[in-house]
Amino acid sequence: MIKKQIKIDFSDVNQDILMFCAFRYALGRMTYVVGAICDIMRDNWGNMSASRREMFKKEIREAIAAGQAGMDMDVKEWESLLALED
Repeated sequence: MIKKQIKIDFSDVNQDILMFCAFRYALGRMTYVVGAICDIMRDNWGNMSASRREMFKKEIREAIAAGQAGMDMDVKEWESLLALED
């Protein structure tokens, strides 16, 4: 199966809200959704505003520090986003 990239148009408020809500849903879950959302976020990282990227990173750091970022494999997915350049 070929992975299709999902491109988010962050100038479209509804798409921006959708990405934010999907992130909030996935953060802390222990499910395949974490990997799927992280893939979409990686594919769209350069299209996000710097403030949005920093907000995502801040919430990821807080969840990891509080032990609320899921299982080890989920944490590794979230950490991969922390490693992305701004």
